[in-house]
This record gives sequence, structure tokens and C-alpha cells, in this order.
Amino acid sequence: ALNKKGHQLQVQEDRRVTLPWTDPHLRLLRGITLDEEQVQAARAALEKRACHIQGVTAFGKTEVMFTVYECLRQKAPTRALLLVTQSPLVDQTYQRAIKYFGPDQVHLVEGKDPELPGEGLVVSTYHTMWIRLFGLIRRGKKGRVSVKPSLKMRQWVKGVDLLLCDEAHRVPGDSRDAMYREVVAHVRASYRLGVSATPKVLNNPARNMALRAWVGDLAFTADEQAQVGKGRIAMTHVWWRIVGLESPLPRTYPGSPAQ
Repeated sequence: ALNKKGHQLQVQEDRRVTLPWTDPHLRLLRGITLDEEQVQAARAALEKRACHIQGVTAFGKTEVMFTVYECLRQKAPTRALLLVTQSPLVDQTYQRAIKYFGPDQVHLVEGKDPELPGEGLVVSTYHTMWIRLFGLIRRGKKGRVSVKPSLKMRQWVKGVDLLLCDEAHRVPGDSRDAMYREVVAHVRASYRLGVSATPKVLNNPARNMALRAWVGDLAFTADEQAQVGKGRIAMTHVWWRIVGLESPLPRTYPGSPAQ
């Protein structure tokens, strides 16, 4: 319509891959073989481009994220950012990534103003990335502590091609999780993948809608019964036995004086 009105427009296709993906593309991780469900999850992420997947613990969600990154970097140089929720997970994820890609391709966000590569996989916590992007002012016993935003980091995230979000259900959280949402919103990657064991929140359609807006639609759900059959997880059975209490039950909690 704009061309018909005389505007000169140049349209550039930004799709970085050729679809549909075939199995050989999705079995590129060094030293492991993905099972069929993991292949389906990775294929869904590549075809949707922006989505989240649901998988129980031990499904291999991290390996799915690594596979998506590997597939993209096989096509073209790729700058990827993987965000995790806790500091211990940073080192754990970093060591696992080195096993697959080598130390030259994996980097950590540490130090006041780290030197980040033009391409490769960068691992960080949401909190650390938030401080780098937006700064921090905090009052403590030693007075006011101020951390300025990193202009280098702000410039670097503009070139991120792939954003990987661990525990994606926290992205549209309440005010305590606002930093998750702000970091994800600031990274304008064309490929976005969130993983979580519990992406949807019951009776909270607004939060579920926000997850779709910031990360993407639910593209794949792992079959829990299939994971039980493979021996990855076990079904939990809980029995409650009330002993020595009169009805109605007193409102006490573990550790309370009335227990």
C-alpha cells in the first residue's frame, strides 16, 4: 500500500533458517543423542521463533535450548543470551555448555564491565543482567551504593539473535519479579525460547497472557507419563494421616508453639 503511494521501501527477510527443520539438523550436540520428544521441542522452537516449552524436571530443557542455539549457529554466526534465576545455576549451566560447545564459544557475565564476544553463548542471571542494563542504587550500613548502567552491555544486547529464558514462568510475575520482565523486554532478539516446568498459572489469565506477550506461545508440552516410562521421573504418592487431633483441626503450623 505504501509503495502504491510513492514511498520507496526495501523489504529485507530476517528469517535466519530454512524451514521445515529435519532430524539431522536437530542432533548436533556433541556427545549426546536427543530423544524424540526433545527433537520435537527443539523443532517447535525453531519453527515458532518465539515460544515457550513445558517440560518436567529431568526432561532435558537445557539440552533443548542448547540444540536451538547450535542449529542457528550452524546456519549463521549467532549471538545468544541464556538467562537463569540463581547464581549457582550460572556456573552449572556454563560448565554444561562448555562440554558441548567448547570454552571459546561460552562466556559469563561477570565483573563490572565484561568484554563480551560478537558471537557465542553468554550465560547470566536475570538479576546480574538487570543491574548491567539499568544500574542499581541501594542504601546499606556503609552508606549509599550506586552501580551505573553499562553502556557497553546496552549496546551488546541490541545484537542478540537468540534469547533463552530459564524458568520462564517468572517473567510475567508480580513486582518482586519485575526485573525478569524488564530484562526480557529490553532484549529484542528475533528468536526467543522460554522453558519451564510450570509455565501456566492457574486462575491467572492475565499473567498467562503476559507470558505469551514477552516470551511467546506454548509450543510444546512434554508427556509426563512418557518421562515416567523412561525412568527419568517417578510418580509421587502422598498419604495424610491425622493422629491425636480433635475436630475441628487447630490452626497451627510446623514450629508454632501450639503444635
